[in-house]
Amino acid sequence: METYFGCKVPDIVEIHPPTIGVTKGRKKRIKSGVEKGQEKQKHTRSCRSCNKMTTHDSRNCPLKNNRLLLNVSF
Repeated sequence: METYFGCKVPDIVEIHPPTIGVTKGRKKRIKSGVEKGQEKQKHTRSCRSCNKMTTHDSRNCPLKNNRLLLNVSF
């Protein structure tokens, strides 16, 4: 074989795993770290129970739940 190819056959053959290939389908845009952080951040909503811009709304307002518990205890 050495005469056919013109090079010496190595004594030890090193085989490495393949690099990660490109997946099929449409490519996605690579987002920056700032954009990833903005997605994880909670959006502010206007709560009609406490009339504030917070991360909750009137359905899960902590003040509304406290008022209901006080009314039931009487």
